Amino acid sequence: MGDHRRIRLFIDPEVRMVLEERRLKEEDLQRTLSEAEQTGKKFVHPHTGHFLAGVRQGSVTVWVEYSRHEDGFKVHRAYQHRVEVTAWDYKTGRTK
Repeated sequence: MGDHRRIRLFIDPEVRMVLEERRLKEEDLQRTLSEAEQTGKKFVHPHTGHFLAGVRQGSVTVWVEYSRHEDGFKVHRAYQHRVEVTAWDYKTGRTK
């Protein structure tokens, strides 16, 4: 059993319904949060203080918007996509 499964998630019923429609499992979210918290690779929204992290899991990237809550994390929203983001060179407009 991976350490990521120990992460406690707080998910409101309406958010849970959307996650089920998107076929996102709690373990997918936990894996993303675990990596983001261990590596620090996450964005912080300047107004809400929410974090946004994305982690490649197989052929998809799972993105989670979350905040710290009690002894875990509150999931505000999450989604997945198949686009693979590569490094971008702003000077040339090409991928690296």
